[in-house]
Amino acid sequence: MLRKVLFWMHLGVGLVAGLAIGIMSFTGAALTFEKDILAWAERDARRIPMPAPEAERIGLDELMGRVLAARPDLRLFNVTVSADPRDAVIVGIPGNAAVAVNPYSGEIRDVAAPRTQAFMQAMRAWHFRLNFKAGPGNAGAMLNSAANLMFVFLGLSGLVLWWPRVWQWRAVRASVWFLSGRGKARDWNWHNVIGLWCLPLILVLAGTGVVLSYKWANALVFRLAGETPPPNLAPPPLPPLKLPAPPTGAAALSSDALVAAAQRAFPEWSQVTLRFNPPRTAAASPAPNPPRTFALVVKEQAPWPRFDRPTVTIDAFSGAVVRTEGYATLSPGMRARRWIRLLHSGEALGTFVQFLSGVACLGGCVLVYTGFALAWRRFVPARKTT
Repeated sequence: MLRKVLFWMHLGVGLVAGLAIGIMSFTGAALTFEKDILAWAERDARRIPMPAPEAERIGLDELMGRVLAARPDLRLFNVTVSADPRDAVIVGIPGNAAVAVNPYSGEIRDVAAPRTQAFMQAMRAWHFRLNFKAGPGNAGAMLNSAANLMFVFLGLSGLVLWWPRVWQWRAVRASVWFLSGRGKARDWNWHNVIGLWCLPLILVLAGTGVVLSYKWANALVFRLAGETPPPNLAPPPLPPLKLPAPPTGAAALSSDALVAAAQRAFPEWSQVTLRFNPPRTAAASPAPNPPRTFALVVKEQAPWPRFDRPTVTIDAFSGAVVRTEGYATLSPGMRARRWIRLLHSGEALGTFVQFLSGVACLGGCVLVYTGFALAWRRFVPARKTT
């Protein structure tokens, strides 16, 4: 009796949430390698010919000066240097955009792949809010949040319904591997087999989606870690830095010297991003109050966790590292929240698990199709031919 009740609940919830789950699954598969696809589409700007051994790099400040001379209306938010000599220097500009500069020739290129970016933006709009107009109290976002929660129920109830009454190969083989068949038998086989093999990742993707969607679920993560949920997911403010006064008449270090200081602090670096606050502009007069420190984000060659990107704060005059913030300095609740965010996108455990997450999303699409097909055959019997 309990199994029958659970079956009808599983069927009803699937019919209610199936369309939204199908859309989230399809767009989730498309977004699995979003960053990699965008980098590939922008490769002509981001990559440069291999420089000659005797070639010398142009200083970062001069490169940014050339960008501002060519585009005086721009504000420069950051500059990124890569350990790969074939990578251009990337300069961040407004609109979450960038320009790439050849560090040997000074050639400037726009980093843009309009069609790929538009496609990914469309996928994100459908994935997060069913393409409803963005804004507070978004109906599409609320529908997707509820569908995420229902997807967790479908996964758990599906496991109970799948569980064989008798553990014999003859009884379970149609539920664990693909068999030849047509119509209802094929749909039932696919629904069970794909549901079984994709279930662990589906539960991770949907469960983390619940945390990302609901404030109560997010707060629960912090409370389980013994912490008070922070407002706006911001870590607690850090104590102010106590810096020695710079020598009289001392000049601030160049951008190259600041980047070099971060590279010395992280010998296994693969990428360093120097942030500017306030942004650099083409204004001729120097800032009245130049920054006392600079923040640089470092990507290492083999970090653990893989998503760790420590931020180092460097004295603008001495080049000394005065603070390091990263995964190791986060509270347990913030660490858990960081894992949840990156597990949802599949990025937390490397390319192979990311690929499996994309496959699980495609599996979710098949589950929606076979679920609807089985429901259709249940409620709309096929006509008998004479």
